[in-house]
Amino acid sequence: MELRSYQEKIIYEIKKNLLAHKKVCIQSPCGSGKSVVIGKIINDATKKGNRVLFLVHRKELTEQIYNTLLNFNIDFNLVDIMMVQTACRRLEKIQEPTIIITDENHHCLAKSYTKIYDYFKNAFLIGFTATPIRLNGEGLGNVYNYLIKGEKISWLIDNNYLSPYKLYSVKLADTNKLHIKAGEYKKDEVNKLMEGNIIYGKTIENYIKLASGKKTIVYCASIESSISTAKAFNDNNIPSKHLDGSTPKNERNNVIKEFRENKIQILCNVDLFGEGFDVPDCECVILLRPTKSLSLYIQQSMRSMRYKENKEAIIIDHVGNCFEHNLPDFDHDWTLEGKKKKENEIKIKECPHCFAVIKPNIKICPYCGHSFQAEINIRKEQKIKDIELEQITKKQIFLKKPFNYINKLNTLSDIIDFVEIKKYKPGVILFQLEKRDNIIVSQSDLKRFEKIAGFKRGWWTHHKNLITTMEV
Repeated sequence: MELRSYQEKIIYEIKKNLLAHKKVCIQSPCGSGKSVVIGKIINDATKKGNRVLFLVHRKELTEQIYNTLLNFNIDFNLVDIMMVQTACRRLEKIQEPTIIITDENHHCLAKSYTKIYDYFKNAFLIGFTATPIRLNGEGLGNVYNYLIKGEKISWLIDNNYLSPYKLYSVKLADTNKLHIKAGEYKKDEVNKLMEGNIIYGKTIENYIKLASGKKTIVYCASIESSISTAKAFNDNNIPSKHLDGSTPKNERNNVIKEFRENKIQILCNVDLFGEGFDVPDCECVILLRPTKSLSLYIQQSMRSMRYKENKEAIIIDHVGNCFEHNLPDFDHDWTLEGKKKKENEIKIKECPHCFAVIKPNIKICPYCGHSFQAEINIRKEQKIKDIELEQITKKQIFLKKPFNYINKLNTLSDIIDFVEIKKYKPGVILFQLEKRDNIIVSQSDLKRFEKIAGFKRGWWTHHKNLITTMEV
């Protein structure tokens, strides 16, 4: 098979660094054709008589990589393609590999993987993943010694290897109250949150508004919500079917065939069309499952970005995953040490008019033309008006002033107002009257103070200093 230039570059880097580092991890974005790179590596290794153990974490992927390898002149007698769970149980029966290649390598720190690596200590390790990071942000440095980075997603888009996209976030459910267990939202709480009639109805409404007619994969939180979502689409005359991991293989293949042939428009699924599972012709994805997993988010959101001429992918994020993990083509600073703290600050914004999610420095929404600058100016004007309002409101001023501000007040009326607003005791007023001779006092103000302090009527007539400062 003919390789692209960036794929050849990855293979060159692997061969250059494998002998020196023995355990090499390759970060390769979703849709960049890593299976072709894997096929080429296995082809070159077996030609030299080296035995390869290829590890996957799902049964469907064994058949997928086998079909890829058929395009190469490979001696399958030297290749074992196995699920990790199976390999763990049959370690003593597996012929010792020269190279172990791990697909979806961000799982490599799990005990089932490390058990295999430890058993075949002399093997070279090559791992492929789009996201070299664990769910908790931990890197893969405990297993791998060297990281090879593939091309950036933005570069792949610019060079027509991935399709450009539009991402909309019309949030249908509030995830703030969900609890987290083992780094991920608790499944039962997510299921309950996303199993509501309003979710299904709004999903259809926003699909028609933002992606009508596009072939779409919907990622649901549970089997029940996936079935209900598919039914809601069908009830609105949009052909849809549900699939999950328990769907028989023949039925699943038939449904995918119908999707490819435009007999159905929507595929609703649970944990199926994610890691490593390729579905052709997808133009849009709808995210209905909130997740703390960066890997899962990138796998799902980019499923619609497989390249096709003149195609513009649509991502409809109904659960705010983009605000947890950033835009799909965000340039992560991947390292074997894991996620850096600066990446925890997600800097994107949502257009209030069309719900598109864009980078923070954009002043005009490229999708609807909304002016963020005009919006800022309106907020500034409103803020100025609010400030002006506060400046002419005595209560707002007095609330912000310290206690000694009372010494600057020259009328008994202001002193009483200040004491009442700040909720001081009436004795503060009397103290001011007795110690200062520059207070402007009126008879009505003294009567007001008389009432506040509970003094007998006319008490102030016995205080000559008050009489002399009283206004006529």
